[in-house]
Amino acid sequence: MRQGGKGARGHEGMSTMTKTGRDGRSSFAFRAFVALAFLVGFYLLAVVVAGGLLWIAYAVGTELDLGAAKAKIIFACVAGAATILWSLRPRRDHFEPPGPRLTAADQPALFAAIAEVARATNQAIPAEVFAMGTVNAWVADRGGVMGIGGHRVMALGLPLMNVLNVAELKAVLAHEFGHYGAGDTRMGRLVHRTHLAMGQTLEAVSGRWTEALFRWYGHLMQRVSMAVSRRQEFAADEFAARATSAGALASGLTKVDSAGLMFDFYLGSEITPVLGAGYLPPVGAGFVTYLNRSELARNAEALLAHLSAQRDRTFDSHPPTGDRVA
Repeated sequence: MRQGGKGARGHEGMSTMTKTGRDGRSSFAFRAFVALAFLVGFYLLAVVVAGGLLWIAYAVGTELDLGAAKAKIIFACVAGAATILWSLRPRRDHFEPPGPRLTAADQPALFAAIAEVARATNQAIPAEVFAMGTVNAWVADRGGVMGIGGHRVMALGLPLMNVLNVAELKAVLAHEFGHYGAGDTRMGRLVHRTHLAMGQTLEAVSGRWTEALFRWYGHLMQRVSMAVSRRQEFAADEFAARATSAGALASGLTKVDSAGLMFDFYLGSEITPVLGAGYLPPVGAGFVTYLNRSELARNAEALLAHLSAQRDRTFDSHPPTGDRVA
């Protein structure tokens, strides 16, 4: 981490706060209702479709005389229903770590910052913290079965921590803790479970006529859940700005946006050739140098504006950074 300025209010004096009040409870209740509605709706759709296929098989077998085609139709309907129902079986959420696990013993300064933000936001420190190779940070509840059990995890990008100063990093951490405080990660498990079940079912019915029904439902679910996700991001931004520094958060979000775009260019043009030659370069420190010296990085803001103007954000999980900063 690089030590930065104090921002609008300073990172040494973070205020302690919680996500409480009628608005917080009603917002959580709304998100819980949406997540549960889509989960129940998906299973209901699957059961209805499977039941319809079994009813067709029964009707064909008892009331229609279709000759040689009769057995084929019955088999296809029963097989389709069995495939759908089998895809609905509960499966354990197998969490794949995004990178190496970090510990307080190995990274005391980082975990001191995490603990400080956790105290300021009245949240528990995640059970596990991982490093990853992207300009990003996220939190989640993982493990367990059907949303029961599990634990909190956090992932922090190594290039992210090279780009942000300490005040900005604490503001970004507060944003992530805001997701914990608002219950977003608990609802995220239901959404994750629904997406997982949907994917399993779509894979099972691929090429069958029933695939269109599930794709339609998945499209609807994606539109609504991403709209809810964007609302969650605004709420977590407000939470972090109040708990730490609005100026540091705005600066950090802007850096994350531009650096995230540049990191792919950096990997392709600078890192991949060096790795191919058999060397292991300092990726994080090199990225900071690249951002300071690259002509492309200096034009990142204009490039981002151009890409944003052409982008359909219907299925984006995050609002445009300019809207979040404003």
